[in-house]
Amino acid sequence: MATDQAAREFALLKRAIAGFMDLEGRSTRTEYFLFWIFAKLTALIIVQLAQLALNHGLLILLACVLLVLIFIPNFALFVRRLNDQGRSDPWAIALPIALLASIFSASFSHAGYMTNGDLVSAIANAALLLLAALPGTKGPNRYGPDPRIDAKPTAAEQ
Repeated sequence: MATDQAAREFALLKRAIAGFMDLEGRSTRTEYFLFWIFAKLTALIIVQLAQLALNHGLLILLACVLLVLIFIPNFALFVRRLNDQGRSDPWAIALPIALLASIFSASFSHAGYMTNGDLVSAIANAALLLLAALPGTKGPNRYGPDPRIDAKPTAAEQ
C-alpha cells in the first residue's frame, strides 16, 4: 500500500515537471504541494552551492538560471491549481509579484533583523500558499474535468 502511494506521488511530481509549459487543465493540491516541496529543496541546495562558490561568477549565474527554470513549471502548476478552483488566469499574476517581493526583500535585507520587505515577502508567500491550498471545484468546470475523479494519464505520463 505504501509503495502504491509513493508511486502515485512520484507520478504526480513527474506530471508537474513534464507539464512545465502547460497552462491548460487542472491540478490537485497534492500535485502542487509535492512540486512546491521539490522546488524549495532544490532551490535551497542551489542557493547553498552558490554561496559556497561565492567567488565563482559562473556558478552564481548557473544558480540564477536554475532558479528561473524552477520558477517556470511552478508558474504553470500554479495556473492549473487556480484553474482547479475555477479562478481565471489573471490571478496567476500574484506569483510573479510574490517572487519580485522576495527578490526585492533579499536585496535590501540586513543580517540580524527583519525588514519591512521581508515582512511583505513573507505575507505574499503565505497568501500564495493559502490560495493554492483552497479546495478545487467539485466536478468539471470551464477548465476541464475534476483531476481527482477523472485521473487519466496525460501524454507526459505515458
